[in-house]
Amino acid sequence: MKTWKWILLGIVIIILVGAIFFYNNKEVNLADRENVLEYKDIKNYIVYIEAINIGETEVKLYNKNTKLEEPIEGFRGNFYNLKVAPDESFFIVDEGLEKVKTTYIVPIGDMEKSISLKTIGNVVISPDSNKLLIGVENFKERADESQLKGTIDLVIYYLNTGSIEILLEADEYTDYEGISWDNEDNIKYRKVSQGVVQELSIKYEAPVEELLMEAIYSNDNVDISQVLKYMGKLDFNKLEDLYGENSTIELLEWLSGQNISNKEDILILINLMDSFFGKEYFLYIRSLANAYIDYKMEFVKALAQVPEMLEDIAYALNYMGVYNIEGQDMWRDLDKIANSEELSENERKIGMELIHFYSQCST
Repeated sequence: MKTWKWILLGIVIIILVGAIFFYNNKEVNLADRENVLEYKDIKNYIVYIEAINIGETEVKLYNKNTKLEEPIEGFRGNFYNLKVAPDESFFIVDEGLEKVKTTYIVPIGDMEKSISLKTIGNVVISPDSNKLLIGVENFKERADESQLKGTIDLVIYYLNTGSIEILLEADEYTDYEGISWDNEDNIKYRKVSQGVVQELSIKYEAPVEELLMEAIYSNDNVDISQVLKYMGKLDFNKLEDLYGENSTIELLEWLSGQNISNKEDILILINLMDSFFGKEYFLYIRSLANAYIDYKMEFVKALAQVPEMLEDIAYALNYMGVYNIEGQDMWRDLDKIANSEELSENERKIGMELIHFYSQCST
């Protein structure tokens, strides 16, 4: 082959390789596409809404790593209002032309597990990405004519469990709609009543159940004293409504692994013992047993404040087999308590009675 042919072949190969490289590394520019109505970045993807036909749209996903675009199965219809959660774990999108529309919640890691709910008006994602602020039709008869039979409450939807809690309850003259929810938990909303439109705000006050779970799952050092104070105010039925039916068990398992050392915290533990039954009870008394084993004097001081719990505590410690554990010696502890200068006379009496009742449970 002549030299010029080799040169020409080399040029062609270089052009082809360059074209392939350019294509594979080219970022999609959705802003330049007339049929792309909305788009949002979410982790390694861009989710976007594309107009397919007149009055018909489709939700699609662009993978930044593979440079591939593909429609999301089941998301073809009339979609709009694309929003991404602050933590980018999911996006939401609305569908429908009626007053009551469908809002889809789509987890980016597993889109097959998307869920839908009926909403009215603007849907707002909370700063922690765990809740939605939505409008929901109630069962009150409206005082004015509308597509709706009822008026619109402003509701918090908990993504963990699908439970709801009314934030603002509408009367027969009023509708509410969420506007925004900032990082300081200030919620802006719109109130429409008898033709008058007002934009107002309210401070979201997290329930104690939410504060407790946030404390437990935070990355910072957990303040066990604060957690126990929350537990003293906890509605366990509400906890399970918000975080699932196993949330109490998970809480108690977590608690049993904590270091509970001061008298005030141990006193809360003792006072809460009657709140639990069955499996929950046995998980809970594990925390009591651990506190007794590690901090006997503080435990006795706390118990002395609620002497009516003496026999119940002795039974619980006996059930957990505290003095069957290697290194634990009942008679040595009895001697320490009886001769302790740290304890008051009443506290020494309570401590000795505790060990007495413990030994009686064993016979």
